[in-house]
Amino acid sequence: MGSVFAALGLLGLSAWMLRLADRLRWGTRLQCVVAVAPLVVVGGTGLADALTKNYDARESWACLGHWVQQEYGPSPSLIGPQGLATTANYYARGRCHTFADDVGSEHIVQEARQFKPDVVLLWTGQVNSRRGKALVKRIEELGFRRVDCSRLPPGTESVFVLAQACADLRVAQNSSRISRRLGGSSNHDR
Repeated sequence: MGSVFAALGLLGLSAWMLRLADRLRWGTRLQCVVAVAPLVVVGGTGLADALTKNYDARESWACLGHWVQQEYGPSPSLIGPQGLATTANYYARGRCHTFADDVGSEHIVQEARQFKPDVVLLWTGQVNSRRGKALVKRIEELGFRRVDCSRLPPGTESVFVLAQACADLRVAQNSSRISRRLGGSSNHDR
């Protein structure tokens, strides 16, 4: 919604500059240049920003989102840092709550307690300190368990994942039900 207002503001700036150039009786070509200049500056800045971004990380976050959907079923819920959680959630097709990277541990625990997500995403940098280890312990006390890194998609080494213990049980039950429907058997059936 904000980009609509930004675009209208930019359009207003261009119109104002065009009127100014007209009042100063500049030539038609110069008036066109003045009117288009704000658009070129903003477009150039956006293009430069887009070309300097590292999209490899976002690609791995997308893979993480697909993994979350595969592991925890349709519409999984997750919480995590803003960029990571929103990207992963988009590809998981679930629901999410986000928090800023610099938010305190108490806020993260409160979010996990209140929202009751299937998955909690954290940066490995957040959990490597003594304070981070205490955060993980508090989240585990809410019924979450660490997901082994070997289960995660490649490129997600910077992400620490915790999942509801009951969510793993639900995944096992769903896979057993699907296996029976497809004519296979599972340990659960024997």
